[in-house]
Amino acid sequence: MRPWLREGMRVQLEPIDLDRVRVGDVVAFALAGGLVAHRVIAIVRHAPVPVLRTKGDACIAADPPVRFEDVVGRVARVETSTRIIDLRTTRSRLAGLAIAGCSLMVAAARAVVGRLRARI
Repeated sequence: MRPWLREGMRVQLEPIDLDRVRVGDVVAFALAGGLVAHRVIAIVRHAPVPVLRTKGDACIAADPPVRFEDVVGRVARVETSTRIIDLRTTRSRLAGLAIAGCSLMVAAARAVVGRLRARI
């Protein structure tokens, strides 16, 4: 989640129900024996097993689908050495939604460029 989250920052997680997860939220989930915090870019609630599509803000590609049962919680606050950022505010939620949208557009543009290069 660089540059937004960096080592040394503390995050506060809150429990979350599937019905309350929104695109733009940052969720923490189990992956390869560790804990990862990435932004939700899509939600598939009506699949046989509900999944989230997530992506780190600085990552090129989206993560593999994350089963909701692997989600530990939603990041509610981020604490740096100088300030506390509450992600539950309207301003933070709107910023998260905008970042998720931009992230999807960049990923789509990269895919189109890749296909065009393959044709050349």
